Amino acid sequence: MAIHVSLGFAQLTDADLNNFAVGVENGLTANAAVFTTPPVSVASLTAGQKAFESALAAANGGGLQQTAIKDASHDALIGLLRQEALYVQQTANGDQAKILSAGFQIAATGHNPQAPMPKTVIAQILNAGSGQLLVRLQPIPNAHAYEGQFSTTANN
Repeated sequence: MAIHVSLGFAQLTDADLNNFAVGVENGLTANAAVFTTPPVSVASLTAGQKAFESALAAANGGGLQQTAIKDASHDALIGLLRQEALYVQQTANGDQAKILSAGFQIAATGHNPQAPMPKTVIAQILNAGSGQLLVRLQPIPNAHAYEGQFSTTANN
């Protein structure tokens, strides 16, 4: 099973992205012996993070221009982090500890077995007339559809 760096940081809120970038800066600095030649220097990553942080503060209560500047610095920071993420993934060569130590997260592999769904519980059976029954079920969390079966004989 291949281990990959998660790129989910692109979906973080502005404040969380700023904190995440600081964590990556710290992780890369602490692991300079492992991550010796990142495509984006830690100094450049820090500059991108600081620019985003400043733009974020200016956009808070600011106008459209400040928001546009914040959005541009957000996109620039995401670009820097993506470059670092790919570098960390390649350098770590599947070593989860190295990926995590650089401040990144592991991507979901899709191989996580899911717990079996609980059995459906019938909440109520009503006579709907004309030979029909109305069956109401207790909802199951995360269930999107139900399949019903019936039999006219017992235990089938």
